[in-house]
Amino acid sequence: VLRYMKKIKLTKKNLILFAVLAATAIAIVVLDQITKMMAVRAYEDGKLPVTVIKGVLSISYLENLGGAFGGMAGRHVLFFVLTVLALPAFCVLIFFRRNSGNAGCFAVAMMFAGTVGNAIDRAFRGNGFFNGGVRDFIATECFGILDSVFNVADISLVAGVALFAASLLFFDKDSLLADAKRKKSAAEKEEQPHTEREDDGGESGQN
Repeated sequence: VLRYMKKIKLTKKNLILFAVLAATAIAIVVLDQITKMMAVRAYEDGKLPVTVIKGVLSISYLENLGGAFGGMAGRHVLFFVLTVLALPAFCVLIFFRRNSGNAGCFAVAMMFAGTVGNAIDRAFRGNGFFNGGVRDFIATECFGILDSVFNVADISLVAGVALFAASLLFFDKDSLLADAKRKKSAAEKEEQPHTEREDDGGESGQN
């Protein structure tokens, strides 16, 4: 491992990217925590719920002891293990994709920030081990059984996953689309000599 680490060369561009990604993640976490505190204060003052778009979106408040849609409530050890595994995995993923394209790296930074934002709630808002409720306050009202209440960290997580998938498909240097273009370009280059030879043969016959 040490020999491999010595071979790794970080360029100035890489270091700037890491700094920007760190700043982005910190900004998202700070925004997440500020908006959560604002929601708690508004709820305690009796100002919630508030309708933003009637029948579509409102600002409410609840503490989610589970995961998405309130599932797996009480599985605090599982959430702790997933968090401990995910955060270093995100860092490793950014490191190894640092030269593949910025879109994928920013996507992973968003997922990292979303994980940290909700982990803070679980770690510091409970009376036991990682059992705090995640503060959710943005409520959808137009998706029927798929309606949910979420927060800025959740938005960052979901948007990060979507952007990462898009980067693998379209944006990054090693994306499937880029790979298809390279294969097409290589095939066209292979066909060019054959075409030129056929043209030369036709000209020779005419002469």
